[in-house]
Amino acid sequence: MKTRNYGIDFLRMISMIMIVMLHTLGHGGILRSVSFLSVHYQIAWLLEVIAFGAVNTYAMISGFVSVDSHFKISNILILWLQVLFYGILINTVFFFLLPESRNTSG
Repeated sequence: MKTRNYGIDFLRMISMIMIVMLHTLGHGGILRSVSFLSVHYQIAWLLEVIAFGAVNTYAMISGFVSVDSHFKISNILILWLQVLFYGILINTVFFFLLPESRNTSG
């Protein structure tokens, strides 16, 4: 029976938060909207630099915890169905609750 390594789980959670922060800073437009060399600019880029290795860390943790697992096609199918379900659900919620966020241009 495997024992759970809570340190690895904690590092994975921190990596997830940092990945969300990377997406918010980059795709959310924060890095483009701050004035050059202002305090906000320096804080935003400091957070970007700190979180930059989060994707690699998360990938290494995923490999570490799944090295002894066996490949099952059913697990991939279940994951694909979950992603499809939540993608459709989130898009539907945003479609009705935030109609101004719809992108009607190509």
